[in-house]
Amino acid sequence: MRGRLDLLPLLARMGDVNRTDDAEIARAAAVFHATLGAALARWAIALGRDAGQGRVALGGGCFHNRVLSAVLRRRLEVGGLEVLEATQLPPSDGGLALGQAWVALHAVR
Repeated sequence: MRGRLDLLPLLARMGDVNRTDDAEIARAAAVFHATLGAALARWAIALGRDAGQGRVALGGGCFHNRVLSAVLRRRLEVGGLEVLEATQLPPSDGGLALGQAWVALHAVR
């Protein structure tokens, strides 16, 4: 379905990981990040093309995860999207709070 990301197959695969084998856990983590990054990138690129957009903003607490951020950024750029990321504030609640304060300040004027 367009606009919906189905990660159930990935989650099912993660459920089969031997949690006592450190090497298997490391491989599963790598597969998880690579698969999630690739799926999100394909999804965003397709939606961006449909909407005529050439850029995407990455925000939210999951972007504290440097591995996921790097995988996704690389794939989005290869797919032709300009990637906007938080650089001076955190991508999560701290940045959101400042943005809300900015909107409130300008709404009052």
